[in-house]
Amino acid sequence: MKICDRIRGIISNNREDLIIIVFFILLGYFYLGTNISVDHVSTPMDLLCNTRINFSLVVLQDQIVAPMDLLLRYPGWSNTGIEIPLFNAERSDILDSLIPNWNFARDSLLNGSLPLWNPHRAGGIPVVTVISSSLFTPSFLLFFIFGGGVGFTFSLLIKIFFAGYGTYKLCRTEMAIFPSIFGGIAYMMCGFNASWLMWPHVTTSMWIPWILWGIILLYRERTHKRIFFVALPVALLIFGGFPFVVFSGLVLACLLVCWLIFIDFIKKDWISGLKSGLLLFSSMIAGIGLAAIQILPFAEWLAQFDTSWRHGGSHLTVNDFNVLWFPFKYLHDFGTNIVPKVEYCGYVGILTLLFSIVALYITLKYRNKVSLTPLSPIFWVLLIFLIMIPVFKIPPFFTFFYQLPFFNSSANTRLLVLLGLSFSIMGGYGFNAFEKALNEFNRKSYPLSKNYIT
Repeated sequence: MKICDRIRGIISNNREDLIIIVFFILLGYFYLGTNISVDHVSTPMDLLCNTRINFSLVVLQDQIVAPMDLLLRYPGWSNTGIEIPLFNAERSDILDSLIPNWNFARDSLLNGSLPLWNPHRAGGIPVVTVISSSLFTPSFLLFFIFGGGVGFTFSLLIKIFFAGYGTYKLCRTEMAIFPSIFGGIAYMMCGFNASWLMWPHVTTSMWIPWILWGIILLYRERTHKRIFFVALPVALLIFGGFPFVVFSGLVLACLLVCWLIFIDFIKKDWISGLKSGLLLFSSMIAGIGLAAIQILPFAEWLAQFDTSWRHGGSHLTVNDFNVLWFPFKYLHDFGTNIVPKVEYCGYVGILTLLFSIVALYITLKYRNKVSLTPLSPIFWVLLIFLIMIPVFKIPPFFTFFYQLPFFNSSANTRLLVLLGLSFSIMGGYGFNAFEKALNEFNRKSYPLSKNYIT
């Protein structure tokens, strides 16, 4: 009975979180547009095109989200007699690298051995020691448990859930429930996360809001548990497997810490700011230490290759701001389907942008009354403009970013992930302000009624 009472107490004390968790899981399931109880398969990129295209596959006996259309173009699979129109050819890395490594790692673990070396790819390649394998992730855990197409589909679902729920919890530190839900949905469905969902990009990006949330919690209450709650997401971000997104997320986390130090300078004194900064930066460094098990061997392996040919830059210009609300500006025509180009997807949503404009208006008009808080629009507006410089090649400042070592090693359009998160928080802030104004209007117009938005 004591165990039952304890379970009831946990459920009662965390009712809101449990409801929100179920909500984001169900939303992610319907977002993928799949039904794993039927013998159909959903082709990829339905996410951006808002279409559901199903093709009967007797072999699979399940409905999954996977690049099966591309797989059937590969030698060894093209003669199976199964016909699926090519939906998108921009998924080759998944079939060439990620899924083979995951299959090998799963088989090795089931046979009781560590997946140290995969001899079946390009004469052999390390697996567990290479960060891009994304083995220390919830996505691989679900793939390991369920295997095959169903496991891969669940690996995508867990990414959507963590991205949405983490952003919800981040927004919830200062916003009401509905604006926080709005922020979570906006980030989990932004163009970057939708277009890169099958890659390690999102296995990495889903942890960025968790790091920011952990930093805010630790800033407010300095406990050992909260130090760990910053360090763990930092380690998981690194384990996610895409270095440029890791770097981008850590830069954003550092900028937030600097913002919190500035808040302490203004509200308290410089000593308090330095203490806060030291603690927050130390907790992040601890997270990097937790990930050293993969960082060190990965760095040693990567040193064997010449990466000097890699250069940064952006596919977008100042004329491309409309990719934020129009994902179909740049398209691939594969003959059977026309889909957005993955590298150009920066969609954040028209509604998100409108609420962001509300937040910007409040910041400019009532700048003397806008409080300095971790999620203050002052910080996020400055951040958005800063990110836009390298993404849209805003002259003359963008050339400075390309001189920085890491910014000059990958396409800077991938910073769209930070724009997606920033606009999601700004949109949530604008939604929150709109909700407060609506409640105030309701209170004044109907003094005996209750607020109908909570």
